[in-house]
Amino acid sequence: MPAPPNPLNVVRLVSGQTKVLKVTVKTDNGRAKNLDGSVVYFTAREKIDSAVLISKKSPDDGIVISDAAQGEAIITLSTTDTVLAQGHYLYDIWVEIPGEPPVRYPVVKKAELFVESSLTDFS
Repeated sequence: MPAPPNPLNVVRLVSGQTKVLKVTVKTDNGRAKNLDGSVVYFTAREKIDSAVLISKKSPDDGIVISDAAQGEAIITLSTTDTVLAQGHYLYDIWVEIPGEPPVRYPVVKKAELFVESSLTDFS
């Protein structure tokens, strides 16, 4: 039986609004992973095997490594990224560590992303 999802990794957002996620990449022993020279990736999909709906990566496509020594990155989902139908989606965060060849490690795998409808009529 698979492990239950980590409730700390659940992201809730309103369709069409900006969402900022602060991520700290840690090693297996719980220490911050130095992200110098690394690339951080974020993807969101409707299902595991479906097309990517949101794709972000550092350093200049929606993800900024804010404190490399402390393993911290900021992911910004813009208003155009979040124009999704109300519902349940899955997201992943990966980090690519430099080397020969570079190696990708999962930071968050198959976590839940919930999109709620925006209010458009205030009457």
